[in-house]
Amino acid sequence: MTTGNLSGDGLSQKAPKRVVIIGGSCAGLFTGIVLARMGHNVDIIEVATSSARYGTAAGIGLAGHVQSFLKQYDRLAETPFALPSECFNVLDENLETIRQTLLGYSLTSWDALYYRLRANFDGLVSPYYPQPPAREATDGQSTFHPGVRALRVQDAGESVLIQTHNVGTGESQDIHADYVVVADGGNSTIRQQLEPALERRDAGYMVWRGTVPAPKVSRALLDKLSNTSAFYAVPGQKSYVVMYTIPGEHGALSDDKKVVNLVWYHWPTGVSREEILTGVDGHCHRTTLPKGHMRPDVWVAQVEVAKKLMHPDIAQLVANIEQPFASTISSIMSTKAFHFGEKLFLVGDALAQVQPNIGLGTNVAAKAALTLRDVFSGQLSAKEFEITVLGEGREVNEKAIALGDSFMAV
Repeated sequence: MTTGNLSGDGLSQKAPKRVVIIGGSCAGLFTGIVLARMGHNVDIIEVATSSARYGTAAGIGLAGHVQSFLKQYDRLAETPFALPSECFNVLDENLETIRQTLLGYSLTSWDALYYRLRANFDGLVSPYYPQPPAREATDGQSTFHPGVRALRVQDAGESVLIQTHNVGTGESQDIHADYVVVADGGNSTIRQQLEPALERRDAGYMVWRGTVPAPKVSRALLDKLSNTSAFYAVPGQKSYVVMYTIPGEHGALSDDKKVVNLVWYHWPTGVSREEILTGVDGHCHRTTLPKGHMRPDVWVAQVEVAKKLMHPDIAQLVANIEQPFASTISSIMSTKAFHFGEKLFLVGDALAQVQPNIGLGTNVAAKAALTLRDVFSGQLSAKEFEITVLGEGREVNEKAIALGDSFMAV
C-alpha cells in the first residue's frame, strides 16, 4: 500500500494502484477510463443491479470537455453516436426564429453515451456497440460491479476502507483501496457522510421531460430542429421549453429513428411537487420521478396545461410523450474535492450538481475526470484539482441559475 500522497511526481512511477470508483454513471465511467488507461486497476461499484440501462428520455450535449475526453479516449471514434447542433435558435410565439447563437457541438442520448463509455471501460457488449474495442497492453484492469451499494468510507491510514452492501445477496463486505473516487450522483450518500451540513439550493420550479419519435412530430417543427436546438418561452408565463433531436433506440441516427427531446421548465400548477414526484407505486421520490413511474392523472393534467398555454405544435409534442419524467430544479456544491489526505476525490454530481438549465452537467463531469488525470500524473496537486473543479462547477451553476431566473423568477 502507498501513503496515498499524490504530491510531487504523482503515480507515474508507482502504478498500478487499486482505485475504487463509487458510482457507475457517466462521471464514474469518465474517470474510470482515464485512470485505467494510465495503467491503474479500477473497480467501479454501482448500486443498480444490472449493467443494462434503459433510456432515461434525457439528451446530453457533447460540449468542449466531453469532446476533449472523447478525442483522447474514445476507441469507437469511427462509429458516430450524436447529432449535430450547430446553433441555438430562440423562437417567438409563432415559432419564428428571432435570435440565433452558434453552438458548434453535438447532442446524444444519456444511454448512447453510457453504453459507449462502458464499451471503452470494460468492453461491455450491447445493442449500441456489439463490437467493443479491444484492451491494450498498457491498460490497467477495469471491472464493473453492479448491485453494490457503498454505505460509508473511512480513512484507514495507507488505504481507504469502503463499507459495502450487496443489493442482491444482502451480504456486507469491507473493501480496501489505495484511492477512492466518489461519483454516486446528486444525492450522494458518501458526500452526505463527508459534508453533512451541505444544503441544496432549490429553485422551486420543475422540469418535465420526454422524447417523441420524429415521425410523430409536425414537419414544420421538425424542420426548425434540423441541426439546431430551439428555445421557446411560453407566452405570458414563467415557463419555457428547450427542444432538440437525439438518437433513437439503440443509438439510431436515421431520420425515421431519431427522437425529439423536450425539456419543459414550469412551476407546479394544480398539484404540489410532492404529488408530482409520487409515482404509480405510491413512493415519493426525492428529486426525480423516473420514466415509467408517473401517475396517468398527473400527466393528463399537465398535457392540458400545455394545450392551454403553448403553440399547438409544441402542445402536441408534449401530448405525444409516452413516458414522461419530472425533476425538481436544484443544485448542491461540495466545499471540498478531496478528503483523507489525498486518497479520496469527488467528481460529477457528487462534487457539483449544477442546475440543468444550460445543459453542462456532463461537461463539468468530464472536466473533473481530465483534471484528476493530471493529479495522478503529478502535473497538478490535489489542492489545484480542488480549485479547478470547484471553480468550474460554481461558474456553470451560477450561469444556469441566472438563465433560469431570467425566465422563471416570480
